[in-house]
Amino acid sequence: MKKKILFSLMALFMLSLTFTSCGDDDDDDNGASIVGKWKETSYVWYEDDSNTPQTDEKYTAGDEIEFKSDGTYVQYGDTGKWSINGNKLTLNYKDGSKDESEEYIITINGNTLIMTSEYYDEEDGHKYKDVYTYTKQ
Repeated sequence: MKKKILFSLMALFMLSLTFTSCGDDDDDDNGASIVGKWKETSYVWYEDDSNTPQTDEKYTAGDEIEFKSDGTYVQYGDTGKWSINGNKLTLNYKDGSKDESEEYIITINGNTLIMTSEYYDEEDGHKYKDVYTYTKQ
């Protein structure tokens, strides 16, 4: 009888370890990593699936974006809301009275943030990919 009770307790213990020891090791740390001020260091774009980066001689990097821990961000003096799901960053903001949003695929490696967006421009009929690189301040 003692062996049955001991065996039952050990089985129960092992079962509880199975449920409590398995954590989600794939949790995304980008939400915590992105908080802070970032300064743009480069911007390039690609047109129509080209592998050749395009730049504009008149363009100068240096814009800043600040992601706050309360889920808001400040860029160009305007405030909006940010959220991250996996590696997808969504920026929500107002353009006049209209609600707008932009989505980026992000990579954070130490103090470097890369934000990539892809879109189709109906006016000129081209597909674009924009790549912004930032350094944490």
